[in-house]
Amino acid sequence: MLGHVNKPGPVYFEKGPTLISAVAAAGGPQTDAIVTKALILRGGTLRPQVAVVNLRNVMKGQEPDLKLEGGDIVWVPRSPWSKLEDYVEAVLITASRCRKASACSARRVPPASRSTRAGTEGVIGSPPRAHDEK
Repeated sequence: MLGHVNKPGPVYFEKGPTLISAVAAAGGPQTDAIVTKALILRGGTLRPQVAVVNLRNVMKGQEPDLKLEGGDIVWVPRSPWSKLEDYVEAVLITASRCRKASACSARRVPPASRSTRAGTEGVIGSPPRAHDEK
């Protein structure tokens, strides 16, 4: 069992494995899994055969549970939206931190000097201006 199941990895059966029993042995699909497009890969790397299965319909009993063979690989993909959700969350956290940091730094750090005295030309935040240089 690979992909977005709770316990990905090999699943061993003595006899009669089915798609549902394999998914159950792997702890079931994660909440952000695409259960309508699970794949069963059979035949290894030399002669692979791929079946796309609507796992949701199989779990609801609307489609038959499929028998698995030794060496079959079941893969449950992750929703592409979950990647977007992770990105949006990271952006919001970063924006929140920047906003807090800006508010804090505006109160604590005095503005950078614009003096042209020796040793102050490299002050961060104060790019040299043409009329300051002589």
